[in-house]
Amino acid sequence: MLLGIIINREDMYKYYIHYLLMMKILNLMFLSVLYGVPYDGLTLITDMGQAGQDGVGVEQYETQLIDNQMNIINSWLYDTGPASIAYLTPDSILFLPCKVNQNEGAGPNGGRFKKIDWYGNVIWDYEMPEEICKPHHDIAVLPNGNILVICSEEKTQQEALNAGIDNINGPMRLDMILEIEPIGFNDINIIWKWHFWDHLVQDINMSLDNYGQISEHPELLDINVSQSGNGGNGIADWNHCNAISYNPTLDQIVLSSRHMDEFYVIDHSTTIEEASNHSGGDYGKGGDFLYRWGNPQNYHRGNVSNQILKSPHGINWIPSGYPGGGNFIIFNNEHSNNSSAVLEIISPINSDGTYEIDTINPFGPNSYHWIHQSNFYSDKQSGAFRLQNGNTIITSTMDDFIVEVNEVNNIEWTYTGELRSARAIKYSQNYFNNEYDCNLTTDDILGPYYFEDAPFRNVIAHKDEPGQRLFITGAVKQNDCEQSISGALIEIWQANDEGCYGIIEDCDTGNPENDYFNLRGKLFSDENGNYNFESILPGYYGSRPRHIHIKITTPNEEILVSQLYFGNDPYCENDEWCQDAEDRIILLEENELGLYGGIDLIMNSSDNGIILGDINFDNLINVQDIVLLVGIILNDFNPIDFQIYSGNVNNDGAIDVLDIIQIINIILSD
Repeated sequence: MLLGIIINREDMYKYYIHYLLMMKILNLMFLSVLYGVPYDGLTLITDMGQAGQDGVGVEQYETQLIDNQMNIINSWLYDTGPASIAYLTPDSILFLPCKVNQNEGAGPNGGRFKKIDWYGNVIWDYEMPEEICKPHHDIAVLPNGNILVICSEEKTQQEALNAGIDNINGPMRLDMILEIEPIGFNDINIIWKWHFWDHLVQDINMSLDNYGQISEHPELLDINVSQSGNGGNGIADWNHCNAISYNPTLDQIVLSSRHMDEFYVIDHSTTIEEASNHSGGDYGKGGDFLYRWGNPQNYHRGNVSNQILKSPHGINWIPSGYPGGGNFIIFNNEHSNNSSAVLEIISPINSDGTYEIDTINPFGPNSYHWIHQSNFYSDKQSGAFRLQNGNTIITSTMDDFIVEVNEVNNIEWTYTGELRSARAIKYSQNYFNNEYDCNLTTDDILGPYYFEDAPFRNVIAHKDEPGQRLFITGAVKQNDCEQSISGALIEIWQANDEGCYGIIEDCDTGNPENDYFNLRGKLFSDENGNYNFESILPGYYGSRPRHIHIKITTPNEEILVSQLYFGNDPYCENDEWCQDAEDRIILLEENELGLYGGIDLIMNSSDNGIILGDINFDNLINVQDIVLLVGIILNDFNPIDFQIYSGNVNNDGAIDVLDIIQIINIILSD
């Protein structure tokens, strides 16, 4: 009788655990319905340094591409402080505006530009001579690979007086735009330029060519408008433009000006000569403003009650096809009630790309279309971008937060990482369209030293193992070289730096923990097919070149056995296997951490891989997968390797109730 009671109690305990899990599931389902879901994209965050925008003394900076679960999809490290945010192109190239040196101090002073590939290799690094201009703040990457750069140029006191300025006691610095074409590793061509200086008006001196009634020339900037950027002996920072964006459909540029409290749209279709004049280009106005908004006091068509923008940042167009496509998004730093706000503005644009301009009234509209204003404030950089599902990602730099809000201003996602960013930008999962020559990764001999049952880990070599640290990244892809394979099992084994294989041979290694599987391990490609591991550079043995063994098994059980070699290895030319390994030779670069390189592994497979949360592999995510996941948590059955991958939905290395929550969110989002 007592035994029966004990058994029943054990059963009751098990049922109780099931009950708690199900109640948790139901509760989370309710919360998910109530609060919605974030946009399923990849967020690019550029760190401004440990000291925020100061960054002084920081030895290394980082840009990360992360998913909604804070998993790092890719990371770029560099030794110069960023001037603003970085941008990724569809071919996975990172464009970074940065300081000339890492200790340049606070603020978005630029002067240097980098292009960095997916694997962290710097492929272009250019420093702008100050005699050309002084870059600062933002850039815009054009579809042709050129970049638009905000620069400042200096005019003498006499030049400013000759242009009709009313009061100045020294030089004047004002902004311009350059379009530069990257050339080689460290050179440029200047393709196009535009200057505020060419588009000024004044009503002080009737003898000058730029004289006119300010209210009759809203296409020009009054040289005597607010001088809030005054420096000690002149005007040190008149415009203080801080963001630039390009519209490829209209071939127009928009830039925001902190000190003018407005933003400007100009024509990019002009020649350099037309950009300096008042006619020409697709819209017939040369380099004059096509549109401006935010502070009509600047062109004498309003007063303080008509001003909406104050110290704005982060202007950009909402992409075509997105909710609000064609409208503007801007971060208004000094909005009201000692707080900032994000505004969406519907411009009075015509079907031909021109703008409706009233002859006496301010540029429309007279108010914003949408606003997000809550308990946040920043007087530095900051910005916002509209997302494809209608949400908006917002960065408040001074408050040190990044959030994603929906159209009714509910917060759908919050960044919880450690980086501090001027502006974060979120890309869609299908934004990247890498195109490589599609050559399948060739196979190679298995060799005699393969053993199963190596542990799951990304660090293959013990931290005390002698040799140069080695960092390898890449992706496992299908036979079209584009589609990735998620959940591919990658097994890795290699020799130590003296060419000795553990397990088989008695190796003198730095393995104080006596790890039987040192220099061996296995891992999965992530949901985007990416993988990375850390090891040491393997040594030579016999006449064989340095190499790392790999065995890849797709979820459909297609297998590739091969070896990875390294560039400039003198042993390769006489090795029969290395000679046929052009697609498997990794070119290594070196930094303070060690050697690094990248290689994509192309399988002869059309396997899409495993869907996270699809525990039974039926290509569906439903309650059946929740039941199996509960069984794994309660040890009701032993999962296979691929079920371990699919069950770890949040990619935190454990299968628990948090993964159940994630599956519920996936089900509800569908």
